[in-house]
Amino acid sequence: MSRLTLFKNTSAMMLVQGVNLLAPFLVFPIISRMLSIDDFGLVILVFTITSLCYVITDFGFNLSASYKIANNNQNKPIICEILSSAFAIKSIILLIILCAFLMVWYIKYTAIVSLELLLWTFLAIAAQAFQPMWFFQGIEKMARITLFSFISKGLYALCIVIFINNNSSPEEVIKYFAIANVIGAICAVYSIYHEGYKLHKITFKIIINDTLDGFSFFVSRVAVASYNYTNTLLLGALTNNQQVALYGAGEKIFYTIQTLSSPFSLALYPYLSKQNNYKLFYTVVSSLAVLGCFFIALIWPYSKTILTVVFGEQFAQAELILQLFLIAGGVSVISSLFGYPAFAMLKIPKKVNVTVWAGLVMQCIGILYLFLTNDITAVNLVKMVILVESCVLTSRILLFFYYKNQLRVINDQLN
Repeated sequence: MSRLTLFKNTSAMMLVQGVNLLAPFLVFPIISRMLSIDDFGLVILVFTITSLCYVITDFGFNLSASYKIANNNQNKPIICEILSSAFAIKSIILLIILCAFLMVWYIKYTAIVSLELLLWTFLAIAAQAFQPMWFFQGIEKMARITLFSFISKGLYALCIVIFINNNSSPEEVIKYFAIANVIGAICAVYSIYHEGYKLHKITFKIIINDTLDGFSFFVSRVAVASYNYTNTLLLGALTNNQQVALYGAGEKIFYTIQTLSSPFSLALYPYLSKQNNYKLFYTVVSSLAVLGCFFIALIWPYSKTILTVVFGEQFAQAELILQLFLIAGGVSVISSLFGYPAFAMLKIPKKVNVTVWAGLVMQCIGILYLFLTNDITAVNLVKMVILVESCVLTSRILLFFYYKNQLRVINDQLN
């Protein structure tokens, strides 16, 4: 991949994240004002569940499959095999998720959650599963990702603006989300075939091999998801939907920071897997660190104003939550760069998974402490996010320079 291609792909991913960034700020201000704070909290819970299930259905393909496709981008039969195997694995996972949903709903939530909401939620999860952005990332045509994101996110935002009003329910909000993602999935699959790739029959052995190959990435992503999403689920289970809503408002800003920075890590990962460009990597890290500090300093004094303008007056009390999330976001940006992009230069991307487990252990210890002290609140859980992200970043930096030094020693011995 040339630097020009890297620039084009980074630009495309920045457009994608621009769409991902703009859509929530069009949608959530409307939803938070049209629904009660409890219903808005329920919507936040559903979106958290869909995000968690997306990580599960992705099965680490955004890392393992994109890496393999990028290194076999001239071999269509192999890419078709990777694509077919990934879709087969996703279908099996979706079937398991549907069964789990129905079982849990029937046992415990029939009086609280409607079947309609459950089914629309599952349809949204299934549609997201078959939008293989990792495929276009691997073949280095990220402009397609921009197009599909614009279609699904734009259509969803349009539906919310037109159809959601004071009489709307959480079911309607999730229905439009599901429909928009189904259309996005149809466009993505059509584009795959248009590029000359297609699904074909594969052996059970291939599915098993790809499952095993992607399993460590899958476990890593689930671990990350567990400390990214379980806080919302905990608040929903142990407190109330109002706490979920306040936490969710601040969390959206946190995800905004991640969204703004993710094009760099997404585009750098396939590039650095081929080019050991340490100078470029350090330049990107230092530049984003400076920009991040400037961004946090700029936003910090206006936290309450931002919450009031975006979500409404009732969310002004989430000021401290937002400010803490700003710190967590800054740490997370640097951590993502010292993840798979950094370790791709050392040809050992799977080593990143070790750092994720460090974060998961820290999360479990922190939650256990808060549970035993009966102190689970939105503010304390954000503090846990800062602690966990700092733990992950520190372990990644230490491991990166350790393995980099080991690689240098080996090269010196060979020379």
